[in-house]
Amino acid sequence: MNPPSLIKKQTIHFILVLAFTICGLMNAQTRSKISGTVTDEQTNEKLFGVNVILKGTNLGAATDANGKFFIINVPVGTYEVAASMIGYNTQTFVDVLVSADRVTQLDFNLSSTVLEEEEVIVVAQRNVLYKEVSNTQLVITDDQVNNTAGIRDINAFLEKQPGVTSNNGFLEIRGGSADQTGTFINGLGYNNAAVGNAETIVPLSAIDQVSLLSGGFNAEYGNFRSGLINVTTKSGTTEAYHGSINVSRNLEHVKRFGPLLSDPLGP
Repeated sequence: MNPPSLIKKQTIHFILVLAFTICGLMNAQTRSKISGTVTDEQTNEKLFGVNVILKGTNLGAATDANGKFFIINVPVGTYEVAASMIGYNTQTFVDVLVSADRVTQLDFNLSSTVLEEEEVIVVAQRNVLYKEVSNTQLVITDDQVNNTAGIRDINAFLEKQPGVTSNNGFLEIRGGSADQTGTFINGLGYNNAAVGNAETIVPLSAIDQVSLLSGGFNAEYGNFRSGLINVTTKSGTTEAYHGSINVSRNLEHVKRFGPLLSDPLGP
């Protein structure tokens, strides 16, 4: 038999491992990549050693000898990305959308400065073609969902997309059965273990982006043949508290057959 002290140590080790595992799962999040180049606006030469940072985070990179940079492990979301270097005006791209399974491309053109440095603000354009994406993919933002009338859950929105149908509350993609469709929430599988089908019951206020893959996806998403729904939830900020309240009501009407309950001649 093991002595009591050894059993106590083993119990403590088990609790610590379990706690770290749970924390890791809670912090799991879908991540992507930002890449691009930085060029001198006047000479069109590639700039070396330019600092490129994501504002409000500790993520960033420096350009190499060819003026190229890449930032990995970027959580899905919308950011402001700034490029700065001594002797040049800082340029900032705002509204930069980072999506799952896509590489966001940003190309900076910095203008030289002699005296006072000025920041140049540029609204980022959405990429039209993603060369690294070999599958059919649709990225949906929270603004698109919230601006669609009559949507109370994400299933109701996805049902309106081409090739997506619903059967007993479970989504089917391109004619495949519900068990051939997978759902990931922040990179973690989210399935109904009782029936083996994917679940998409996520509050609309918590959704940041939804990536709908309908065939041809990578081997990392094994065991699913019809499609994949990758949901990324919103992250909190240190600036302020945020929340939302949704209220809905039906039109006034009698919710039963026959006379009113207050009718003296009624039952």
